[in-house]
Amino acid sequence: AATYMTTSVVGELRKRQREVMQLSQRLLGKRTRELEQASQEIAKMEEARNRFLRFLGVTVHDLKAPLTAIQSYFWVMLGGFAGELTEKQRSMLGRSSQRIKELLTLISDLLDIPRIETGQIIQEMTDVSLGQLIETSAGDLRDLARQRKLKLKVEIPKSLPQIRGSAPRLQQVITNLLNNAINY
Repeated sequence: AATYMTTSVVGELRKRQREVMQLSQRLLGKRTRELEQASQEIAKMEEARNRFLRFLGVTVHDLKAPLTAIQSYFWVMLGGFAGELTEKQRSMLGRSSQRIKELLTLISDLLDIPRIETGQIIQEMTDVSLGQLIETSAGDLRDLARQRKLKLKVEIPKSLPQIRGSAPRLQQVITNLLNNAINY
């Protein structure tokens, strides 16, 4: 009877062992299929990202080329090679030239998106005079305000401290805020 019981227990253990092995193989197969599917999804996302980056590169080039040409015309005019300018014309061209320079910087920053995503580039943070940024933006938009029959008056407290930030980004935000205030 002990031999029968031992044989029965051993048989039951072997049966359970086969069941565990079959279950393990099914689970392993399921996980393998899930990993293969995830790998295919990652490959699709990487391909989409690569297409986006190629598109971004072409777009940046297509935007920069005409702006660079415009910028060079401004330099010709500001250099007096196209005739004499009044002080007002010189000021307007100088401000327009500066805005194009900022736009070119912003467009170039688009190329940095992949490097920013991977942490290779950290936005340049410096001490910034908020008052100077406000004055610059206000100066750029005074003519627009005048055209809309508005008076743009800026009063900056002398005690306004410098702040730490990205000057081009802050300049862009301030200009957008003032522009919206004038237009709406």
